[in-house]
Amino acid sequence: MNKGRIFLIDDEVPTTMKFLITSLELAGYEIDTALYIKDSLERLDEYSEGRPKPDVVILDIMMPIRDADHNAYNKLTSTTKSPLENARTAGLALISRMREILPDVPVMVLTNLSEETEIGQYVFEKLRKESQVKRILSKPQPLKILTDMIAKAIGGGL
Repeated sequence: MNKGRIFLIDDEVPTTMKFLITSLELAGYEIDTALYIKDSLERLDEYSEGRPKPDVVILDIMMPIRDADHNAYNKLTSTTKSPLENARTAGLALISRMREILPDVPVMVLTNLSEETEIGQYVFEKLRKESQVKRILSKPQPLKILTDMIAKAIGGGL
């Protein structure tokens, strides 16, 4: 039984991603994935060209900018920042682009950031004020809680 389609964007190590993908598939979800900014933008382009859209997007907010991602990242933002600043804001810029292509799709954030840190405070404030993110969840998240949040997001309950 297909409970919905999830677009999962996370740069976690392959074994961690594979575990999460397999767990969500076993829970009844179809999964589209992207590891980095360039991959994410390519998938967003596919959605705008007719690929079946996801019912919910889950992404890691801090994403490294690899050499292959620089051109893609520069399309998202016009500011020049250090690599660390880029990693801090890459997810925020990606969410902004997502809103253009998937305006009605709920977005959930999975992050290792803590609001106890300066960068965490900055990112969480930006997420709440500017990005229309439905839920911010810390990593690791128990699968039951994550699947409950996904079901609520798809059902319009977040």
